[in-house]
Formats: sequence, structure tokens, C-alpha cells
Amino acid sequence: MARNQTKFIFQIGHANLNPVNGIRFDRAIAAAASVHCGGCTLSHKTGYWCEDGAEKGRKAFQAKAVSEMCVDLELTCEAGKAEAVYEAMTRSIAEAATEYAIDTNWVHVSETQITGRHFSVAAIMADRVSA
Repeated sequence: MARNQTKFIFQIGHANLNPVNGIRFDRAIAAAASVHCGGCTLSHKTGYWCEDGAEKGRKAFQAKAVSEMCVDLELTCEAGKAEAVYEAMTRSIAEAATEYAIDTNWVHVSETQITGRHFSVAAIMADRVSA
């Protein structure tokens, strides 16, 4: 069954040096995404950015590129829920970052309209066995 959905990717760059707080932060934002969307994926990456990267209208950035740890939170929701989910997740991320002392400020969010589909491996294999 195909459904019109919105996919969000929240890229949260941070300088957290406390692994226990990092795990708690991950769990808090994943739990919030699951409440609003039924589930999510979370991954850790290394992000790179130029220190003058927030300046609008530049053709190229001059500052040195620096790296930081990054949490990517990816979720999908029904298209009609997208704005409410976005608002809820921005609050949840900000609250969790504050509660767990995650050193972050800017969060990059990608939003894409998609067609979502699911299938059951168990159902496919059951049909195969019964055939």
C-alpha cells in the first residue's frame, strides 16, 4: 500500500564529550520521533562546515573547514501531519539538548515529499511456503 508521506532528516551537529549524555539524548529524540511517527532511524556521522557557512549570499566560503560529531535522525510521517511533526520534533530536540547538556545550536533539516511503502517478510514467506 502506497502512502503520501514527508521524510525529515534532522542533522544535529554537536560537541558532546559525555558519552552517557549522548546516549540519553539519542534515546530521548528517538522516543519523541517514535511517539509522533511510529519509529525512526538514528545514525552517527562526522559533519564538516566552514566557520563562515552561515553567511547568506556567498558564492564561496573562506573560513577553514572544521569537523564535528553529528546525529542524523530520519523519520517519515503522513503528509498531513508534517507541520505538526516538525514543530514537535524541533521542541523535543531543543529540550533534550538542554536537558542532557548537548553542545549544539544550528540543526539542519531536510524535508522531502515521498511515497512510502511497507511489506511483510513473514507474509511473503508464508505465501511462498503455502504455494
